[in-house]
Amino acid sequence: MLSKVYSRLAGLAAAVNVDRRLGSIAKVVVSCGLVFALVWRFRHDLPSLKAIDPTALVIAIGLLFLQPILIGARWCLLLRQYESNSKFLSLTGVTWFAVFANQFLPAGVGGDAVRIYYARHLGNRLGAATASVLMDRIMALVALVLMVIALTPFLPEAIDRRLILALGTLCAICAIIVTAVYVCVHRSWTGSLRSPLVQRLLTLTHYVMRTLSYPGQSVLALGISIIIHLLSFVAFTMIARSIGIQADAEALLAITALLTFIQVIPISIGGWGVREVAAVSLLSLVGVEAGSALLASLLLGLAYAVASLPGIIIWGFIKIRPNQSTGHGNAPAR
Repeated sequence: MLSKVYSRLAGLAAAVNVDRRLGSIAKVVVSCGLVFALVWRFRHDLPSLKAIDPTALVIAIGLLFLQPILIGARWCLLLRQYESNSKFLSLTGVTWFAVFANQFLPAGVGGDAVRIYYARHLGNRLGAATASVLMDRIMALVALVLMVIALTPFLPEAIDRRLILALGTLCAICAIIVTAVYVCVHRSWTGSLRSPLVQRLLTLTHYVMRTLSYPGQSVLALGISIIIHLLSFVAFTMIARSIGIQADAEALLAITALLTFIQVIPISIGGWGVREVAAVSLLSLVGVEAGSALLASLLLGLAYAVASLPGIIIWGFIKIRPNQSTGHGNAPAR
């Protein structure tokens, strides 16, 4: 009997691993397929590489170099809300490697898993490590949505109203889901159901809600998120200008905000392919030729990749030592 149960569990685990591998392969196919199809379709319209201003490209890469450092600072700030003693340098090194993983590995959440694992290695409890990475993602997404909405007036009229409706609906759905989960978890806790899963959800909820109890630090984390996104916006604008795209700066910033939002959809590797399709479609609305839009998007992806490379170098030198602090400082809010 036990052998049958074990074999079934083993089969289920194998099926899950196969599904993950298939998902990773699908992301590779999506990215490579879309990029190849676009380059082949517009191969005669691509601007000459000699027309690229190398100075602007280097400056754009330099701006993107600052992003992992700021992401590490934001993560450190969020972990401090759980009285963590993790060092900024260690967290930044882990973050930079996580950024590298997200750029080059098929698993879109691989970088988050790296951060959670090493946050635990640094002496933080699993709830604090998971909640800090979750809130880090939420802060980045909220800042991006706010910036997209703020820049909506500068978008072409063909997409602005639908965009506001879509983002408003998305935010309302997310708020309803979060509220429903929070209420259901607490009802289960106060009722007769006290399963391990409910206890884990409740603990994670405590950690997440604790972040919201520090409004000053939460606003600061949101401000850092806005700066991080602005670096992407400015970098893409400089790249676009370097290959001769003369669209209005406000329109470029607004479209870059949309590109950033679209490329975080976890159906490709590092946004490759999906970002290029969106760039060609959106920039055409402001009179940019498809070849120029495609090249600008490819150069932005290249800049992201180059800016993430120090992550693998830093990973080889950084020393991550577990903290000796004990559980009280990292206990969930009650």
